[in-house]
Amino acid sequence: MGKDRDKGFRGAKYNPSSSGEANSLMGSQSGGFIGFSAFSSNLTNATDPDYYQVEPEYKVLLKKLQKKDSISRIKGLEELNSKFQKINIEDPQFNISSISPLMNAWEFMYKRLVNDDDRNVRDLASQCLGSIGSRIGKHLGPHVKSLLGPWIVAICDQNDQSINNALISFQNIFPEKKRKDVFKFGHDEALTYLCENLQETPQTIGDSKSISQEILQERYERCISNSLLAIEYLINNTIIETSSSATTGTTTTTTTTGTTTTTTTGNLEIYEKIFESQFFSFFQSKSSNIRKTAYRVLTTVIKKIPGYVEKNFKDFSSKVLGLFSEKDSSTHLYMWDAIISFLKSYGDKAWSNVDVRKHVLPRLWAFLRSGCYGSFELSYPSILPLLTFIPNSIVIGNTTTTAKNGDTEINIGFFKELFTNLEKGLEVVDNPRQYGNPNSADRPSNLLLSCYLECLVYSSKKWGQEYQQVNDYLIDTLLFSFYNNHFNLERSCFSEKLFIEKLLGSTIKLSNLSNSNLLKIQNLFNSNNIINFNNNNNNNKEENENNNESIQQITENSNSPLIKKQEKIIQPISKETLISRLNTFIIVCSNISNNNNNNNNNNNNNNNNNNNNNNNNNNNNSIDNNNIIQGIIKRLFNLSCDNLNSNQELSTIILDLILENYKIDQIFSNLLDEITKILDQVISLLQSTINSTTGFTKEILIGLVSVLTKLLRAIPDENEIKLIWSRILQMFLDLINKKNSISISNSLVHLINSASDGINRNLLLSPTLFKSIKIQDKKQFQLIKSVLFNNNNNEFSPIISNESIELLIRWVYDKLVDIVNTMVQLNLVFNDDDGNEDSGGGSSNDNVSIDYLVELSQLLFSSTFKSKSLELLLIEWCKFNIEINHRPSLSNFKSKCNIIDNYLFSTTSNIDNDKFILSLLIDFIDRNSGTLITDENLNLNYLSSCAIKLIKSGGSDELYSYFINEFTSNQLVISSKDQIKISWFRYNRITPFYLLDNYGVLSKDNSVVDNNITFSTHDKLLKILIFNFKVIESFGLEKFIQLCDKEENNDNNIQLLLLNLLFINGDNQLPPTSTSSIATTTTSTSEQILEFIENSSTNLLNQFIVSLFKYYGEDQIFNCNWFNCLVSNIGGDNNNNNGGVFSIALGLFIDYITSDSLLPASTMKLKSALLNSINIGGGDSIDSIKQLNLIQTLLPILKNESIESFKDWSINQLGQLSSSIPTNFKSISIQLSILSSIVSQKQQQQQQQQQHHHQQQQNQDDNEILKEKEWLSLLNLIQTIQQWNSKIKSPIIKQQEPELELLFMKEIELSLLNFILIIIQYISNVNSNKSKQPIYLSNNQSQFVQSFLSIWLSNNFTLLSSNKFKSNYYCQQYRNLIEYQSLKIYNIIISNDNIKFLIPGIADQFQIDHSILVLNNWLNRVGNNIFGNSSDSSYILELYSNSFIKMSNDIKYKISLTKLDNLIELLSTFNYSTSIYNNKGIKKTSYNLLECYFGNENSQLVKSFTLENEENDDDDEEKVSFILFSNIFEKILLDFDSTFKPMRKSKDNQLINSISMGQLMCWNLLLLNYSKIDINRRSIINGWLNNNNIQKVTLFLNQIFQFINKDESPLTIIGGGGGGDDNSYSIEFPFSIIDNEQLITYRMIQKLCSNCLYSLVNYLPSMVRRWADDNSTNSKMNQQIQSYITRFISPIIIQNEIQRVNSYRCTDTDSDAKFQIKGSTSSKEVTASYEKDEMTISLVLFISDNYPLRVLTVEFSKRVGVSESQWRQWLLSMTSLLLTQDGTVLDACLLWKNSLDKHFQGVEVCPICYSMFHNGTIPKFQCKTCKNKFHAGCIYKWFQTSHKSNCPLCQTDLS
Repeated sequence: MGKDRDKGFRGAKYNPSSSGEANSLMGSQSGGFIGFSAFSSNLTNATDPDYYQVEPEYKVLLKKLQKKDSISRIKGLEELNSKFQKINIEDPQFNISSISPLMNAWEFMYKRLVNDDDRNVRDLASQCLGSIGSRIGKHLGPHVKSLLGPWIVAICDQNDQSINNALISFQNIFPEKKRKDVFKFGHDEALTYLCENLQETPQTIGDSKSISQEILQERYERCISNSLLAIEYLINNTIIETSSSATTGTTTTTTTTGTTTTTTTGNLEIYEKIFESQFFSFFQSKSSNIRKTAYRVLTTVIKKIPGYVEKNFKDFSSKVLGLFSEKDSSTHLYMWDAIISFLKSYGDKAWSNVDVRKHVLPRLWAFLRSGCYGSFELSYPSILPLLTFIPNSIVIGNTTTTAKNGDTEINIGFFKELFTNLEKGLEVVDNPRQYGNPNSADRPSNLLLSCYLECLVYSSKKWGQEYQQVNDYLIDTLLFSFYNNHFNLERSCFSEKLFIEKLLGSTIKLSNLSNSNLLKIQNLFNSNNIINFNNNNNNNKEENENNNESIQQITENSNSPLIKKQEKIIQPISKETLISRLNTFIIVCSNISNNNNNNNNNNNNNNNNNNNNNNNNNNNNSIDNNNIIQGIIKRLFNLSCDNLNSNQELSTIILDLILENYKIDQIFSNLLDEITKILDQVISLLQSTINSTTGFTKEILIGLVSVLTKLLRAIPDENEIKLIWSRILQMFLDLINKKNSISISNSLVHLINSASDGINRNLLLSPTLFKSIKIQDKKQFQLIKSVLFNNNNNEFSPIISNESIELLIRWVYDKLVDIVNTMVQLNLVFNDDDGNEDSGGGSSNDNVSIDYLVELSQLLFSSTFKSKSLELLLIEWCKFNIEINHRPSLSNFKSKCNIIDNYLFSTTSNIDNDKFILSLLIDFIDRNSGTLITDENLNLNYLSSCAIKLIKSGGSDELYSYFINEFTSNQLVISSKDQIKISWFRYNRITPFYLLDNYGVLSKDNSVVDNNITFSTHDKLLKILIFNFKVIESFGLEKFIQLCDKEENNDNNIQLLLLNLLFINGDNQLPPTSTSSIATTTTSTSEQILEFIENSSTNLLNQFIVSLFKYYGEDQIFNCNWFNCLVSNIGGDNNNNNGGVFSIALGLFIDYITSDSLLPASTMKLKSALLNSINIGGGDSIDSIKQLNLIQTLLPILKNESIESFKDWSINQLGQLSSSIPTNFKSISIQLSILSSIVSQKQQQQQQQQQHHHQQQQNQDDNEILKEKEWLSLLNLIQTIQQWNSKIKSPIIKQQEPELELLFMKEIELSLLNFILIIIQYISNVNSNKSKQPIYLSNNQSQFVQSFLSIWLSNNFTLLSSNKFKSNYYCQQYRNLIEYQSLKIYNIIISNDNIKFLIPGIADQFQIDHSILVLNNWLNRVGNNIFGNSSDSSYILELYSNSFIKMSNDIKYKISLTKLDNLIELLSTFNYSTSIYNNKGIKKTSYNLLECYFGNENSQLVKSFTLENEENDDDDEEKVSFILFSNIFEKILLDFDSTFKPMRKSKDNQLINSISMGQLMCWNLLLLNYSKIDINRRSIINGWLNNNNIQKVTLFLNQIFQFINKDESPLTIIGGGGGGDDNSYSIEFPFSIIDNEQLITYRMIQKLCSNCLYSLVNYLPSMVRRWADDNSTNSKMNQQIQSYITRFISPIIIQNEIQRVNSYRCTDTDSDAKFQIKGSTSSKEVTASYEKDEMTISLVLFISDNYPLRVLTVEFSKRVGVSESQWRQWLLSMTSLLLTQDGTVLDACLLWKNSLDKHFQGVEVCPICYSMFHNGTIPKFQCKTCKNKFHAGCIYKWFQTSHKSNCPLCQTDLS
């Protein structure tokens, strides 16, 4: 300490008054506290703050802090803190004198706020103190003494704040080196404040009248606890422990246990005053928080103020050692700190001034008995430290010496009490409900166990070495009982593994003590009692009696109160528990032994020798202490060996466990002799067990085998192992041959598997083993498996010879061959004979199951054994697997053979065998593709996957090359190029003159040559190609090209693959799918073909083109021979090949070149390379069809100059034609074709440019394609061709040249069709441009177009009538082409206003005539399957649909009249020849045509006839009969047997779904007509619907309602009509439901049914009500009806009804009445008013929520001028309209309006009042003379006023 500092201290009570001295105590930091200022006046503790001198703004805030609500105090503190932070004492304007009164007031408030009930208030108060303290600096000095006490209380506040703001404020204001001085400065005043706080009580700390007792108690506890903690804080910061004895200005105290010096800066008298008066009284406080704090302060007092402790040592001893009575576990941490600190500080002296046995030990025993009152985690670890401080005088007491042997006798009562009470605490600690899991690591009993054993070991070490009596009790009684109880009682209170570890650890520690005798424990493991060996073979009764006797003996000999308390529920240990505990015990022993061995290896040899010498000095009757664990194991092992015969099961288990965890050399000294001896015993026992007549258990047998193999593994001599193994194996084989028991066989398997683990299987090799195995017996499969494989690592390691394995393979092969041959010849289904496992004797049954063969084959295939016979077996299995995958009768074998699928079709390492297996697959397809039996069962996916797997497993390209050679050498594949069928609709680059190849060529028998292959051959080719393509695709097309490039004939192979890809990607028609195939879910061969064609064929073809470019490169591909050969065949060759196919192939390369995937530079380069490689020839002219097709194909990449030259050439040539019939039609056809192709190409380019450039003008100048003069010349050419046609058809020419017309059409028809199309398109484009002069066809030109169009649309063109095509396919293609192009021409003509320009004068007749032709053609196409494949029909049918859409409704109405039945029939027809999509399209088109008929209000669907009564019929009523216009329509409407009834069983059947959709369409059409006709005519349709008492609507609703989704609303909302007179509204079929899906699904039918129900409710509500009433008896059905209609349908109908009402406008000019009507959706009300001559009549219609199931309610609000009977009559008519005539709300209102009009029709005003109404009546009093009518009231008033009874007009007497 410095000199100045020493002078500054003049006593503990001295208060400095010098400012200079005070300033020296604090730092000089700016803004912080810099010292204590000089002040002359003393600080006062006023009871009320002095507010008079406080500034007003602070005064308001300080008064706000005194409010009762915490929110106001918090806001006041926040504002005050903000004000404090703004104080700046350096500011000249700041009044320094205002600080003192402000701080005086703040001192008072702060003392109150530190104990506020709100934590936030206390926290903010400390923040404010820090703020003002940091701002006023040295001016805080006079107030430190008063503030320090509450400040420390705030620092010690036990709140949950993570930040201590009071401490932070203190540290920020006072520098660290000056803080001790601050505590010294304010120490006494702070303690005085804290002492005053300790005087508080719950009654004095607050107003009990206004504050609840709970809050007062909480405030009291907080005040006392924080004050005590503050005292501790002061002690820790003012009392310093030093090692010196300096006493200047301090009080020094030296304890008796050391030389520690305690220095205090405060006044100890204050502490003494506190402790003497109050402190110890807090130990008895009811508040655990106060007691806990008091214990904490007590610990600090013991450590920091030893002088005071010694001065009052007796009281401290009594108080501290008496703390064991504390029962609250939350206080035990500080309780133990106080006790241990006291004992540690004063040792034995701590016990001297207290009666331990009366005052301390009873409380300690009670503490232990109660389980430490729940603080087991804190208290149990503290018991041992407590035990170390207990003196011997208390533990041992007085000793006496016996006279006999001079031994010292002691009282061991302390140990009995200690451990007994610990055991009693176990009853409290171990809660089975909470810690029921015996292996739970967090069980409190585990802590007690550790404490118990630690205390036991410590007691033995400290007192047991001196007093044998202590050791005897601790080891022989307590420790022995642990072992004995653990292996004899069922229930354990500890975690099993932890218990063994702790117990053995304690045993080892005790064994290292010199005076510890563990012989009794060791002998326990050499006694039968340890595991009840003698009891296990007795019967149950004897066993229970013996067990009870054992338990009773254990209970009597045990001192455990736990056992005594649980005598009633104690149970002997079960076998399962015993085995589990023995297993754990042996494992833990093994781990300890291994750890000891490792530790011993780390020690040097000298230490080992010393240990051995010491061990030899121990008792000879016991085992060495260091080897205590191994000694126990040896005793247990010997015990098990001795009891093998008497208790086989348990002894075997123990031996097995020991051998599993211990090395044999740790048990035996003479290894080989001991093992041989035990082996003989086990083998003998095993043999006698198996031969026993009483039987044996599987567990015993397996246990003996396990022991046997473990002993066998321990033999060091391999020869000895072989001898013993041969002996054991022969014993088992003899037993198997004798008994053939599955248990014996399984035991042998277990023996082999166990022996294989640790023994080289070569030592187990047996030459006789396989001879004893009966292969045909499935029960010996596991034995065969163990013989071949090491079960431990699944490695192939046979213990039989290779010759035996060959015999096994040959046996499996022969059995499999027999099965396959029988299966193939007889097609039999075999039943498996699994046999009986427990059957005795060998089985000679030859009917081996497939399952068994599969299992054996799996073993052989998974081995590494290589032989020719195994390869043959693999091949035979491949054959069998192919067969079972294609024979439905053998499908049950598929799942059985799945386990060997990984081995089948994999390489055999012999390429010839691999090729043979691959040829099996190829031959199977070739052999079975054309047969009807396996046609739909040929699994191409399976066969191709097998081929792929086989080729990939080969690893080299040789097998794949073989596959390619087989594919390219197939004659059917080679000849496929002539049969490729490519639709012109998909590839329309060229004019298809190839369709006319060999037209008219006759065979020798004068029949047309048809080169079509048969369907079976065609089908076979498809299957072969798909199989090969799947394989090629899996390996990549580039690899195919690479291997083909190495072959000599590579060009043909690449071209062959390309053409066959075109074949598979073409339009080859597949056979129609049967009805059954649609309904099934299995994948047939046709479905596999369709799936490949639709999903893979196009992609595979495109990939092949890309692969060719990648492999050959951009520069070389067009120079290849195969490409040149492809180009040369375009247009056909001399052998009449299909030249159109080669044009398509070349087009694929052009498509790739012009695709967007290439960069522009690459595209230009490839275009140039391709054009350079092809010789177009002919210069600017075209001489042949071949050259024409080539140029047409190359048009997309030709240069503009070349295109222009060909265009100019064709126009010039055509312009030179005259009206004379030319001699060469072919050249003209070529010229027309190339010109049409060029124009079409440029039109497509223009459309693409317009799509890419939307901002350009849409009206392009057509002269960009052809000049106007050129177009006009082409128009004139039409007239020229017409002249040729007229001349050719003239009788003279026909007579002279009869074949000329046929030749003309053959050569020019295709070209002429395209030519007319571009001409019509040109005229349409020009006329659509309003800026140009329209173009009209002349009459001759128009007649020419009409004549040819009529011929083409009527299918009567010349070539078709003279059917001489090469094949039927060409004929169909030609017909489709003519039909499609002519239909396009017709479409253009009827589009927009083109017809008036193209067909002037006769447009209407033209439309009718040609529309009929179009309809007939369409009906002919959809009704017959003679027009080629479905893809062609898709294009054509789509164009037909567009044509019908463009027709006017009037035209469609007229043409539909001619074919009504045909159109109706198509609605419910399912055509298998067309795709599903086309079936939906056909229905949609038919519906659209019929819609025009049914939607016409003049169409009469039903006619009624009145039938005459018969003579004998007494009924005078006339009978009315109703007839529907079409029988087909009626049949479809009512044919429920073909629709919804079968749908209940098959919801995914396309045929049923299609017919059901047609029926729904017909009902929709019927309702459409019902909605269009007048309301008065609807009764006829209603009559038909209810004719002959058959309620057709009810029948229909019963069918469809069950298919409706009750949780989904109808998707189509039928909107209301517009205003005016059109009060009806239209109904439309919801095509949006079916357009989005490809198939007609059940889900689609559900939606259509809900939509149809909506329409029925909307238009036929009366019949729906009747249907609902009929189902009223069925509560479930009725509830569904009411719920669905109310929830989904009624809201829509109500909305439409009100919308229709609100849109109505009265247009009746004949009536002078004013009629108004309006509706409200929210209130569901419709109000109608009728106003006439200032008199208003009105009614209100109320609509229910389930309308129209419930009819309207009508109320008349005003009934002026109408009698009551008249009102009832009108109400009846309105009700009748709604109930029976299905009228709408608007209809009812208009009916009422019409009734009023008629009622008031002809009524004139009264001549007296000149009004129609008087008091609600109309004029009714009539003069018989003048016929005038008067109001009754008016005429009577006239009589009264005139005083006469004459008529006012004619003066006739009316009396």
